[in-house]
Amino acid sequence: MSQADTFIYDEVPYPSFVFPQTHPDRLATMGRLMGIPTADPDECRVLELGCGDGTNLCSQAYSLPKSSFIGIDLSTVEIESANKTVAELGLFNIEFRQADVTGLNVEKLGTFDFIIAHGLFSWVPDAVRPALLDIYRTCLAPNGIGYISYNALPGCHIRRITSDLMQYHSRNETDAITKVGVGIAGLSEIASAASDDSVYQMMLFLEAEQIAERTLENVFHDDHSAYNQPFYFHEFCSMIADRGLSFVCEAEPSDMLDKDLSDKALEYLDSVTNDPLVRSQYRDFITGRRFRSSLICRSSNKPATSPKPSKIDRLFLSTQLTSSDSARYDDDSTVQFDSASGNNLKLNHPLTKFVLLELERCRPQTPSFSELLDTAELSLEDEFLGDEHIERLRGFLLQMFLAGFVKLHSFRLPVTSEISTRPTVSKFARWQLSRGSKTVTTFNGSNLEIEIPAVAKLISLLDGTREVSDLVKLIAAEYGSDQPISDVETMVKENLKSLLNARLLVD
Repeated sequence: MSQADTFIYDEVPYPSFVFPQTHPDRLATMGRLMGIPTADPDECRVLELGCGDGTNLCSQAYSLPKSSFIGIDLSTVEIESANKTVAELGLFNIEFRQADVTGLNVEKLGTFDFIIAHGLFSWVPDAVRPALLDIYRTCLAPNGIGYISYNALPGCHIRRITSDLMQYHSRNETDAITKVGVGIAGLSEIASAASDDSVYQMMLFLEAEQIAERTLENVFHDDHSAYNQPFYFHEFCSMIADRGLSFVCEAEPSDMLDKDLSDKALEYLDSVTNDPLVRSQYRDFITGRRFRSSLICRSSNKPATSPKPSKIDRLFLSTQLTSSDSARYDDDSTVQFDSASGNNLKLNHPLTKFVLLELERCRPQTPSFSELLDTAELSLEDEFLGDEHIERLRGFLLQMFLAGFVKLHSFRLPVTSEISTRPTVSKFARWQLSRGSKTVTTFNGSNLEIEIPAVAKLISLLDGTREVSDLVKLIAAEYGSDQPISDVETMVKENLKSLLNARLLVD
């Protein structure tokens, strides 16, 4: 890439985020469900290409101290920021390098169990993309999983309209952030000037709404970039196939479900093809897909075309579902499980009910599937434990994983099981808040939004030097002057329990 490209990223650093879908636990779990014997996340090698300021990779290095990480980015400013973060967090298992991916000595890099490129593939010159794919071909371990996100067609045809519009409207501006603001204002003005209630006007307003939810820096790099090449899924598959690589699945489990499709759409897909890759392309045509986060592997692995329930046997489980105190598992009565998002799940299968209730009881621990079965044998009658019931359990758990009700893990998460006398929260989470972040990251890479200032303050105080009584006094002094101290104490203890269940507390 050119010096001008480097300058753009030095002038306007790309916003720092943690991307849960890139965490080694997610990548390993998805790979195993598709039949690939991936490395254990707690002892692996990870490479991130286009790592930015290192926030994403540092979150992984902090939670996986026995694994090793390398981050590469073109921007000197971003790499300097990443190395500063390494020093602040005291990380010893991560290295950042300023480099152009086209000039890397891939043989010296070695092999990696997981390779990540988020927000890079579509946003580089055409000449860079082959070099990027060559890194996967050369450096991906035999059973490794690669992650590549990219803008997808046909949905990005619509995005291109508003991107071109904003770039033209702001063409006379030289300051990057001013350019973004002028472009967004122009989009809103033109949308209002378009024919009322027309399809075109509706499209412009919808695009303006989603742009308004993003940071100006994000809009600058995504919609004002000189490089933004979307791809059809079949084009992506062809490019990786030329290098001995195969598509595995999408990083988001819900992408394996067809719940957003009508019966008519499903009937059409079934009539068009039985090839899963071709079907996936037609699905994009139907939904107007505009972004993909695709997982790839070496073609020699021959990944399955769909996740296998039997693979759950060697995974670990967790859930944030809650049930009523009166829930029963030893009969076929219906039990409702509720999620924090307001969705609910109703079940009457005894073994599945028992497993969910056990996961709720032992939270934040992540027991294995076999451990859950062993516990069930001590509590359920034999009539509920036969092969047929276990097979139904596997099927239910897989569907709940794809729907987001249950999480599957490829290793036992390193979490504490109780609140200590001097509670300590993840150092990485406290570092995030100190930088003004509104979210904190858990040990399995999930992002937890912190909306209440008192809770953010509480997390920042959890450095292991204060007892609960000290925490109550400090929170009361700053936020609870108008309420009884007992109410503040209740709030602190409830939030400590929530932080424990969210896997943010450490020993």
